Amino acid sequence: MQPTILLASRVSEPFHEHLKARFRVIEAETADFDAAIAALPPELAGDIRIVVAFGSTRMPAAALARLPRLGLICCLGSGYDGIDLEHARERGIVVTN
Repeated sequence: MQPTILLASRVSEPFHEHLKARFRVIEAETADFDAAIAALPPELAGDIRIVVAFGSTRMPAAALARLPRLGLICCLGSGYDGIDLEHARERGIVVTN
């Protein structure tokens, strides 16, 4: 089974196709990360291993906590200002861009 990615930001069509060929891609229903995570069924949220989003996307600890298998946050663009880095560090979640 392919790892599950939450695509929390819009990406180019070629990049989107690249991801879909290698991963199970779940697209966020809204740009509000908190609301997008809350809208996911718990079993789907439990499958997500990777989040791909702009680094400015607000990702508070409470939202990240609802993703128990999350191991990687891949930030698009520059920076990662929106991510609760302390929470990520405590959980061993790698944050990169």
